[in-house]
Amino acid sequence: MIKYCVLELVPFIISYFFFIMMWSIFFVVLGMEIDPEVNEADRLSYYQKMLLQTFRTVIGELAMPQYGKILEAYEENNSSFYVI
Repeated sequence: MIKYCVLELVPFIISYFFFIMMWSIFFVVLGMEIDPEVNEADRLSYYQKMLLQTFRTVIGELAMPQYGKILEAYEENNSSFYVI
């Protein structure tokens, strides 16, 4: 019985980690700043920290996304800048 339950979870787990990787890439491309709590991990690289932050966001520990680089570029150019 437990074997069948675990086998039924395999597609969910694969899609779960696929979407975590996908959103991590989105956050890296957008230049999202890392939460200070996650940034305390000195031994992790930027991409590992971004994966950790994405995982935390997925399980419900929401932190306000900060896009400092995008906002600075907008203020410098003072032109229309859209983020979808």
